[in-house]
Amino acid sequence: MRYDSNENLLHVSVREAVSTARRGISTYGPRDTDEPEFYGAPLPSGFDKTEEISLECDFNIGEYRFHLYGKAAKAKDDALLHIIRIPTIRDAKKKEVVKQARGEAYMLAAMYLAKNDYKRISLSILLIANDTKETETIEEDASRSKIEQFFNKCTSELSEAGEAEIERVTKRLPSMAAAKFPYGNVRPGQDEFIRAAYRAIAKGDVLFGTAPTGTGKTVSAIFPAIRAIGKGKCEKAFYLTPKQTTAKAAQ
Repeated sequence: MRYDSNENLLHVSVREAVSTARRGISTYGPRDTDEPEFYGAPLPSGFDKTEEISLECDFNIGEYRFHLYGKAAKAKDDALLHIIRIPTIRDAKKKEVVKQARGEAYMLAAMYLAKNDYKRISLSILLIANDTKETETIEEDASRSKIEQFFNKCTSELSEAGEAEIERVTKRLPSMAAAKFPYGNVRPGQDEFIRAAYRAIAKGDVLFGTAPTGTGKTVSAIFPAIRAIGKGKCEKAFYLTPKQTTAKAAQ
């Protein structure tokens, strides 16, 4: 989910909308699946004549405006195909992948039906194993009312995540971008370390640095990481340490 402050609009993919909603809809089970890949390889024989279509819609949840988007494959006018690639057909997490994929298919169908006057739609979920290229197809025929009910239930769960994303963009990121070095003076060598760390983060490079204990390595790594996140150079930073003292310093 990404908040565009210029448009005052929250952009969210179908996959994220469903996975976010599943946290609050207990009947769909735990959300611990690996995010499956979308298209990217030739389709199996018999599925190569489908037409890939882009779907999108805007909707409001309370005071928040959302833009939902996704892709599906259209087999015919009243039939959609949703393709999911998984490590193996016998994957232990397949049940969770199917639950997630079924939710995505319903959301895609809702956007499609909003622009097409069909009372029912045929949905097919095609699972393709990355290792053996085996396939499994799950088919379902759903009514417009059932699709719309799911869409409304799913989107109603997005307001909390939307609020958090707006706060991240409008408050947390500007605060991180404006962060000042927490100490009055920079020690010898720290300035070079901080600049090198910031450049490495911004470019996605790897930086190895060594220095004796007590020279300020922790703050020299964390400070540029915070600034880089605030400036949009990266989205997340992980600080790993085996010592409790440096962990507390990082916090």
